[in-house]
Amino acid sequence: MNYILEHALRWHVTSVNLKSSPIPADWKADFERFQKKMGYRFLLRRLEYPKTIAAGFMMPIHMWWLNAGVASAYTSYPLPVQLRSANDGAVILFPWM
Repeated sequence: MNYILEHALRWHVTSVNLKSSPIPADWKADFERFQKKMGYRFLLRRLEYPKTIAAGFMMPIHMWWLNAGVASAYTSYPLPVQLRSANDGAVILFPWM
């Protein structure tokens, strides 16, 4: 079992189709650890932005992301970021990947 799961991670498994077969109880803990590693899972590790910005000026935003999974995202998803002030708000779509 562990050999198969380790190789699936090494080959960048994205999903597993279990159909209707239950996971045996003695495999459950190993399989749960495996599921947390497979696919892609992006974690925001750092976000930097200025504390204040004058109206009409560009605001730099720097983000560092970590893919905690083993697979790449094969589809480009936009990343919506919501910005708000005391009086207004906006959603900006950042291109992803």
